[in-house]
Formats: sequence, C-alpha cells, structure tokens
Amino acid sequence: GEVTAEPGDVNGDLEVDLGDAIMALQVAVGFHPPEIDPASDVNGDGRIGLAEAISPALAGDLRTVGPVALPEPGNGGLALFLARAVIGQQLSTVVARVIWSRIEALARDGGEEVLDIFRADNADALRACGASRAKVKALAAIREAERAGWLGEDVLRTMRPVERARQLRAIWGIGQWTCDMASIFHFRDLDVWPEGDTAVIRTFARYIGRRRP
Repeated sequence: GEVTAEPGDVNGDLEVDLGDAIMALQVAVGFHPPEIDPASDVNGDGRIGLAEAISPALAGDLRTVGPVALPEPGNGGLALFLARAVIGQQLSTVVARVIWSRIEALARDGGEEVLDIFRADNADALRACGASRAKVKALAAIREAERAGWLGEDVLRTMRPVERARQLRAIWGIGQWTCDMASIFHFRDLDVWPEGDTAVIRTFARYIGRRRP
C-alpha cells in the first residue's frame, strides 16, 4: 500500500532527521521544495514551518495545548507593571504575589496609591513586606522615572523591543528580563524571545538540547 510520511518527516524519506529540519526552514523562508509531504505536519496547523524544524516533540505538545492567549494587561500602567516584575524577579509566582499583596495593603492602609509609597522614607516598611534592599531601590527608581516622564507609553509603544529595552534599562534595577516581560505582557509584542527566562531556557533545553530555537 501507499506509504505516507510520519509527522516531522518533511522530505518523505521515512526518517525524521536534519534533512527534514533544513527543508522545513526552507519552507519557512518562502522556498517550497516540490517533494514535501503534507502528512509531515506536526502541530496540526496545516503548514510546514518552524515548529517542524525546531522539534517535532515540541510541535506536538503545542498542538495538544492549543492556542494560548496573552492575559489582558492591567490598568495600572507601565510603572506598576515594572514594579510587579521587579518584585517577581528570581521568586516563585506564589511568593511574589504574597509580597505584592502586602505592598498593596501598605499603600491602602496609608491612603496612598501604590506607586507613591516607593519612597526612601518607606524603605523599612517595604522591606517588611518582603522586598529586598535592592528591589526597594529599584522601586524608588521606577517611581522617579515615572515622575520624570521616562515611561511615556505612547512613545515606548512605537519602539522596537530592543530600542524600548535600551531606554528601560537606564532605570536602576531594570534588566533585560524585566524589559522582555514588559514587551510581551504589557506592550503585547509577539516577536520577543526572553533569553534570560529560566523556565524558557529549561524547557527548550529539554526539547531540543539548547536554550533557544
């Protein structure tokens, strides 16, 4: 009977190997070799592309999970997003959420907006919420940047992620990871690779043996 390619076997030679990855990349850049077998589509999107080139296992899991929507951005603006991201640096989501809830309670009890409590005279109170000394300093820098007009979103939104990151990294305590999180989840840029994200690095190392596609 007729033999059809298995998922990932782009060139139809009954093996999934480097040749298939190369052919999938050719398709991704617009060159379409005539010998492609459509049955080699791995992630069920009806196309041959990067998913097939990077890792059939990853593409298969993407198919299982299905489309993932970005959460809607909060209403607090970029300064609050950066502050929350700073609190979350190198912490689990649960711990970061607890610390942030304490900070919100501190502001609420004082009758102030959250951003307004990131002052030097509040350093001890912020430390008592669980923020490290360095993070307290970073929160103060974010507040000052907001007050100085450095975080104007209309301008930042027009920038490419690399340009935006260059401007945001001028704020003390803001690194590339925080910039990447802002670009993905606040500005909702779709073409950002968070190179410094530990979860991303570990996931891709597990799928393809390296930290990035």
